[in-house]
Amino acid sequence: MSAQQEIASVPDNKKPWVALRTEPSIRLRHYNRDFGIKSQRLPQAEPSKTFFPISKSKQDEIKMLNYLAAYGAIILVMLAIDIVWLGFIAKAFYRDSIGHLMADPPNLVAGGVFYLLYPIGVLLFAVAPLTSSTAAGLMPWSKTILAGALFGFFCYATYDLTNLATLRGWPLRIVLVDIAFGTALTAVAAAAGRWVLGRMS
Repeated sequence: MSAQQEIASVPDNKKPWVALRTEPSIRLRHYNRDFGIKSQRLPQAEPSKTFFPISKSKQDEIKMLNYLAAYGAIILVMLAIDIVWLGFIAKAFYRDSIGHLMADPPNLVAGGVFYLLYPIGVLLFAVAPLTSSTAAGLMPWSKTILAGALFGFFCYATYDLTNLATLRGWPLRIVLVDIAFGTALTAVAAAAGRWVLGRMS
């Protein structure tokens, strides 16, 4: 029996309280001091909420857009750091060390392909690997940075050690500096992609 029905069933001369309806509850106010009943507040049931579930295809579309945003962030961070590093900070270092091997002008098509492919590897292996156990498919921050650093280390080590093994005059200092730079670059780019993916998810 509801509170209103219970109140209505009591004769008027025996009612120890009256009901005053307020939002979002029913307040029962005592007006007969002999009963010593305090005012009570009976909560009302919250109105039912209607949920509109997102379809599987829509979820996949949103997830793909999130991944594309993270991929774009990785590309932008890599380009920005590479421009500063290769164009200003270490420009003289690379020119003095391997200037005789550098193409002038550089092959922009090959460079563009690298900047399109390498971030995919960073995204798949460091930012949101398929083996991730989290609901959003995200790696923990520490694992993202570590995986990014390791991915960069192995990729740049493969490039530099192959050059050291096959090219005449490839300096060892280039190998050490370039591997260290690639490790740090990829860790930072992975962190940027992880941040964007986390914000979008």
